[in-house]
Amino acid sequence: MIILGAFSIFGVPNPVLSAVPLIVIVCITAFKDALEDSRRTATDLEVNNQVTHVLKGIDNPNFSGEQISLWRRFKKLNSKLLFTLIRRIKGEADVDPLAEDKVHPRQSIDSFDFRRSMQIEANRDTLTNESTASLADPFADSNEVTADKFALKMKPFTAPPSSPVGFSGTPAFKKDYWKNIHVGDIIKLKNNDQIPVDVVILASSDSDAACYVETKNLDGETNLKVKQSMKCSSASIKSVSDLGRCKFWLDSEGPKANLYSYQGKLNYYANGDERGEVCNEAVTINNMLLRGCSLRNTKWVVGLVVFTGDDTKIMLNAGITPSKKSRISRELNFSVILNFILLFILCFISGLVNGIYYGRDNTSREYYEFGTIAGSAVANGIVSFFVAVIL
Repeated sequence: MIILGAFSIFGVPNPVLSAVPLIVIVCITAFKDALEDSRRTATDLEVNNQVTHVLKGIDNPNFSGEQISLWRRFKKLNSKLLFTLIRRIKGEADVDPLAEDKVHPRQSIDSFDFRRSMQIEANRDTLTNESTASLADPFADSNEVTADKFALKMKPFTAPPSSPVGFSGTPAFKKDYWKNIHVGDIIKLKNNDQIPVDVVILASSDSDAACYVETKNLDGETNLKVKQSMKCSSASIKSVSDLGRCKFWLDSEGPKANLYSYQGKLNYYANGDERGEVCNEAVTINNMLLRGCSLRNTKWVVGLVVFTGDDTKIMLNAGITPSKKSRISRELNFSVILNFILLFILCFISGLVNGIYYGRDNTSREYYEFGTIAGSAVANGIVSFFVAVIL
């Protein structure tokens, strides 16, 4: 109606003044939406720019590089300049979150936890007295936990330090943003860190290859859950250099929303030699850390990235954000639609009657009007319809 009022044929005396209420409403709505979008963007940037430790120095065959368009680079540059300006105005110092610590880097992944659980101590006593007990009563029932004999049958995951087999570079964990993590990367998580992606646990600081996670962001439970690292790699990976002396790959299922199920297979070359035997171990949900969880009571965990971004289980369960509308807003929308339909019918009838009336001859109208606004009866009916809409 505001646009129609700009044409003089419809007889609107001041079109600009009629457009003021609409302009004010549109500006207020645009400002509100821009404020909400800016807050949402700031939250996304805060999450995506969190820092974790990613293994560098070893090529990832699953990632060949990222093609960034000029328009996206331009937007990133503007965002960077804008946030830099805001920090300058607030007087905040520019701190590089990726700056490495000045302390000399350690060769080990981190301090290894030599805690011995009650179960391991019981296993040691069981192994010591196993032959004596079997000879005394081979059919006796025992409630003691037996040792894990499966671990003794596992082939070595890494090559010996003196072996020429392995990666010739110098791998090291370096800080990087969450948004730069890709499938196939190896990351290190520390105590109380949030899990940025879905990862398969390769090793942990705990001596029994376990770690503890808090899953309240996934299922609402606050009690800690125990996750186990892969048996084939947990005893072999104790330093960063060990990751350069092994060769492995993961056969994984596709992204699924089920939080309690996962099927995969970790394949590796025995002794890290591609000419050697290919071994494998099944991967289940108990060997995975899901995005949204938090690491607890564990000094460090090294894991292989399986799913990132929208493919993670927490994102697959998030769904589409529902639209928040009040009951009065929904009822008002329905009333507006009914009013529009009624207005359209009234205006259409008015235009139709006006066009038919102006098509007749020998009427009293000819003595009081000097011609019509439009050139014909049909055009006059159409003009009358839009005039009625404006009114």
